[in-house]
Amino acid sequence: MGEYRFTNLSLKMGNKRRFFGEVLRNDIMKRKWVIEGLLEIDSIENYFIVLSELDWIFHSYYSGIIDGHIPRYVRASISALSSMVDSIVRIARKRNMDILVVSDHGFRVYDKMVCINDILRRMGYARGISIRKISKKSKDSSLKLLGSKERTIRDMMIHHLLLVAYSLRTFTPFSDRIYRYVVRSDYRLLVENDRSKAFALMNIPAFFIAVSKHVKEKEAIAMEIVNRLRRLRDRYGRRVLSLVARREEMYWGPYVGLAPHICIYGNINAGYLTSAILTGSPVIHKRMNYHDFDAIFIMWRRDIEPRNLGTISIYDIAPTIMSLTGIPTQKGIDGEPLINNNTRQQDYTRQWSILRRMYKRR
Repeated sequence: MGEYRFTNLSLKMGNKRRFFGEVLRNDIMKRKWVIEGLLEIDSIENYFIVLSELDWIFHSYYSGIIDGHIPRYVRASISALSSMVDSIVRIARKRNMDILVVSDHGFRVYDKMVCINDILRRMGYARGISIRKISKKSKDSSLKLLGSKERTIRDMMIHHLLLVAYSLRTFTPFSDRIYRYVVRSDYRLLVENDRSKAFALMNIPAFFIAVSKHVKEKEAIAMEIVNRLRRLRDRYGRRVLSLVARREEMYWGPYVGLAPHICIYGNINAGYLTSAILTGSPVIHKRMNYHDFDAIFIMWRRDIEPRNLGTISIYDIAPTIMSLTGIPTQKGIDGEPLINNNTRQQDYTRQWSILRRMYKRR
């Protein structure tokens, strides 16, 4: 099979057809060969196998996949991934191992982008424009503020023109085009954190809003923003944001004070996703595939009868794994073991063919 290497994700930006139909498929088959060998080692009792390939495929083709329009070259990668999962399940069952299939998120098609920093600017909380460049010096890409020594004359001209254009609101008619250009480039348009009372963090989705460290009445400002954002409605009367909550409503424990002040998420049922990028418009219309809160949890064990767990929390995963492996649940850990626990019933797992494969010929 040759030398095993990690998949080069930069290749999918150049030629998606070749990446998903040839490169990814070959890399999956190599990985399958490696995993099969590792699973046969009896001295290793526990395995954590991360499958990122489906996420890469869904980000590019999810809307087509759910509509039944899957390109032939994409089917090649999906088929290879299915073969790898089948092999993992088969060997794990042969060794009488407990099997857990867990995803950290689901997927959904969105058609509107809520530009949170644009909204915060109009409300008077966010100010200025900062151009950040995606750093590619390390494996983990990050947004890096361009320092004065790194700015070229071109960078300074672009920054000045953007600032003037944004101030005059000449962005608004071209917001969707500006967004597409910015996303495809190595630059991101964000607000100036030091000049702002509050600002959205991250890129897509903008899941957090932080109140500036220079603001004295942080809690009062946070509550004021929460109340104003909760009142946002579109022309149909629907909430623009399905989640607007102070950090104390979402987290608990001794480190809550280190978290950003406000958690937000777009109204997924109305097709709204959130972004921190400035576009000159509060909402732009753009169809895209991205995460949602509906995830997968499937567990197989010989002494457990098939049943539907219903809606569970991601916090329950760690204590469940501890319980399966005989490790005492850590004091103060969030969540509860799912074994022998009564949970709300909701039949949604039968749609996942992998569940049927696990119980086939049991």
